Amino acid sequence: MEVTRHIGPRYQVSIPDTIDGREVTGVGAEILGCDETYLYIPDTVRYIDTSRFQDYKELSSVGVSENSEYYSSKSGMLTDKAITKIIRAAVKRTKAEIPNTVTEISANAFLGCNIMTYVYIPESVETIGSYAFFDCTSLKRVIVPGSVTDIGEYAFGYKNGTEGIVTDDELEIMCYKNSAAEEYAQKNGISYTLIDDHTGKTSVENAELEYSNRSIYESSDYIAPPTKPCQKYLT
Repeated sequence: MEVTRHIGPRYQVSIPDTIDGREVTGVGAEILGCDETYLYIPDTVRYIDTSRFQDYKELSSVGVSENSEYYSSKSGMLTDKAITKIIRAAVKRTKAEIPNTVTEISANAFLGCNIMTYVYIPESVETIGSYAFFDCTSLKRVIVPGSVTDIGEYAFGYKNGTEGIVTDDELEIMCYKNSAAEEYAQKNGISYTLIDDHTGKTSVENAELEYSNRSIYESSDYIAPPTKPCQKYLT
């Protein structure tokens, strides 16, 4: 069974594992409205449609049952079970630190996260999907490690304008010479700065030092309380 819409008390929404004795295995794209701040996914869910996450303007965290065989969560981000792929981030977050187990940032992963000012991309990441950081208008600089070899279209440096997609002129990419990120920046006319391959002041490590607070988890990866009886869902 797929739940398509939550009806009832908002703010913290806990998807049940069963409804009327039927197992909940899917979560639809319009499960939330505009006020919910937290979404909990039970271990029965095998599919989550994240195509409308950018519309959940107050959502700051996603939690997943530790018994799930399909999904996990880290610092408000929905991931695969092994935490090798960022599937989708909650929109209302100002910072995000991607775990060093991640190799792929999926398409649309941070789409519409327009109050996010900082994201840390570890050297484990190899692929950044299309529209991954689209419309992240508060993100002024991103450091892309040399491990990244594939960057999809509109991944960085683009936003919605009054007449369609436009370039975000305020974003700067920091990257290595001859890297996929440098090629992307040149191809798309995005401002970029090369990182010194040695130990100079523009190394990745030193570039990160200006962010003095690395404890950026804005909410713990907690397991939500059981669903309240007054919550209802459309299926």
